[in-house]
Amino acid sequence: MVTTAQPATTSTFSPLTTWDGWQQFVDTPHAPARDAGDQEWTLEQREDYHARFVVLKTPAMDTISTAVRRLLLLNRGQQGGARRGLIISGPATTGKTTAMQQLGRTVELADRRRHPNQDGRLPVLFITVPPSSTPKMLISEFARFLGLPALERMNQIQITNEPPRVR
Repeated sequence: MVTTAQPATTSTFSPLTTWDGWQQFVDTPHAPARDAGDQEWTLEQREDYHARFVVLKTPAMDTISTAVRRLLLLNRGQQGGARRGLIISGPATTGKTTAMQQLGRTVELADRRRHPNQDGRLPVLFITVPPSSTPKMLISEFARFLGLPALERMNQIQITNEPPRVR
């Protein structure tokens, strides 16, 4: 049987640290593995598959996932006051960011299943900040994720109180 090979599907993604980029990440299904001997799998399709950075579940990812799930349960229903938090540290390239991205994706998809047809929910915001960041830097990253204006001259209160843009 002869079939026409499907063209490779490559797309441009926005950064995960923006709302649009995060939604693209969550909405993009994992590519199924294919047999290396599959004659219908073109070289370009193989390259695209391997460029997608297939994530393997590791013991470290399991540990982080368990800790975060416990914290979510412990913090459930907390309206104010101190909440439990988690600091993930370790050497570079050990999968800390990847683990958080995968966990965030799992949480977001679970929230969508619990609350169908409720567009605009934001159960997960993914931001990155350096260890020496200030409160202003942190709130600026939240604003950037949400697409809110955060000018350099604005202080922390001004950024926080800026009215949200309608998407």
